[in-house]
Amino acid sequence: MKQALREFGDKLESGEGHVALFYFAGHGVQVNGRNYLIPIGADATNEAEAEDECVNVDLALAQMKRARQGLNIVILDACRNNPFRGWRSPEGGLAFVNAPRGTLIAYATSPGRTAADGRGRNSPYTAALLNHIRKPNISLLRLFEHVRAEVESATNGVQTPWESTSVTNGSEFYLAGKTDPPPPPPEEQSAWERAKARRTAEAVRAFLSLYPNSKFENEARELLAALEPAKPPEIATSPVRPSPSRTASFTTAKVVNGRVEKSQSQCDLFVEDLGAGVTIELARIPAGRFQMGSPANEACHYPNLFTSQNPTSGSWWIVQARPTKGPPLL
Repeated sequence: MKQALREFGDKLESGEGHVALFYFAGHGVQVNGRNYLIPIGADATNEAEAEDECVNVDLALAQMKRARQGLNIVILDACRNNPFRGWRSPEGGLAFVNAPRGTLIAYATSPGRTAADGRGRNSPYTAALLNHIRKPNISLLRLFEHVRAEVESATNGVQTPWESTSVTNGSEFYLAGKTDPPPPPPEEQSAWERAKARRTAEAVRAFLSLYPNSKFENEARELLAALEPAKPPEIATSPVRPSPSRTASFTTAKVVNGRVEKSQSQCDLFVEDLGAGVTIELARIPAGRFQMGSPANEACHYPNLFTSQNPTSGSWWIVQARPTKGPPLL
């Protein structure tokens, strides 16, 4: 088997292909974190003989690496129970190995678990692989997703296939090839051309309603997004439910001939209980003129303080939050 792997590497290196595929079905074991495939006739009486009697999976990976293929696929349906007697290692199944660059390693089951042999000619994993590997228009990554789903169903969830991958084109490579989809019916093509010509959101929506699975669906939705104005984001608001207003008084003051004159004015006051012992008060100050800053005839005049004699203001609100007991919070 080791010689066959070396010949496999020679063919890869001398060939003109861009994809290498290695498949093994049979018994496999792990020893000290390394995976070994067991050829027919192997007789390893203990773990120390695994390197001589068995085939290290790293040998297959090394042969692929030296061939420098664009994509390497390794499929291991080899997670059976250890067939050798006398081994002390309690480790079952195969160990997880990080796939080298450009490589996908597919395991029949999850790391450290054993896979079922099945009752027929093939194991559940290989049977599922054969059901899907010949189907066109299924990408490499999607292929193993289908295999995983079928195996889990066939084994009632006991066995879950696993992959380790570092490929960058797995969603674009098709083992059985990719065929062009059939052309749309003439009436669908005509309907789409009419919708595009009208360039209205109503026409595009009508087309999508008639042909929800159309070949032109993505193009139609892009056009619809361009035709429909963007909706402003919705801002969640909570309704304001102030208690009935009441009238409150406040003191105004102005400077006349250097003296401060005070007077009482009325304003609307809203009181809202926020819970947890906190209330909030909103006082509405009416519009009018007021004096700002420090006028020159004020007894304690501050010449550097901004002064505006009679600015005009619209009505405005002043807020105060206070606990039911204690001083105001604001």
